[in-house]
Order: sequence, then C-alpha cells, then structure tokens
Amino acid sequence: MKSLLSVLSLVLMSSFAHATEFRCTIPSQEDWAAEINLSNRQAAFFDNDSWTVLNEVPNFHWNSTLDFVKFEGRDRSGITIAITMDQRTTWVPFFMISFTDSLQTLELPMSCREVTQLRSGI
Repeated sequence: MKSLLSVLSLVLMSSFAHATEFRCTIPSQEDWAAEINLSNRQAAFFDNDSWTVLNEVPNFHWNSTLDFVKFEGRDRSGITIAITMDQRTTWVPFFMISFTDSLQTLELPMSCREVTQLRSGI
C-alpha cells in the first residue's frame, strides 16, 4: 500500500511539474471558469458570457522555477481580477482567484487540472 501511494504521489507531482496549461473551476460558482497558459504567460477568466484575459504580473515570481505566479487584469465593469498559482510549499500547486473593486476583495480557491487545449484562446 505504501509503495502504491508513493507511485501515485510521484505521478501527480511529475504531471504538475511539467504542466503548462490548466483549466479551473471555482467550486462556489458553477458558471465561472478560468484557464492558465504558463507558456504564453497569460490566464483568462470566464464569467458566463465572455472571457477576460489576464497578463502575468512582471517580476512577481518567487524565483525562476515558476513556483509562484500571478496574473492580473480588469473586466468590462472595472473589477480587478487576479489569479495566483502557488507551488512554494508543496509539489501540487494551489490556485486562487480574487476580485477587487474599490470597496472589497473576494478570494476564492480554484480546482484546476492540466489540459492539452484551452477554450479561451490564450
């Protein structure tokens, strides 16, 4: 059993370590989606009718291994959207999306998986 868990753990770590494209869902918002393309240094957020493209925030990496990356942009209504991918403490990245207007910030965790084709065109 221990060896099976070790193999599964290694496979999971390997796939995330080399992944460059992710599709994400926001568990509390079934109509929303997000995508990340590390090769293009962009992310995109879908809010039920259109995609908002987010660009990588320059010099925001923890280091050159892409273990902490932030993407940011504004939607049509002026709300700032930020997506972060944090892999500093574990091999499996933690994904978060935040929405900020002039009064408040809402942060939500995302569930992401590696994909081979993105719907957003980024």
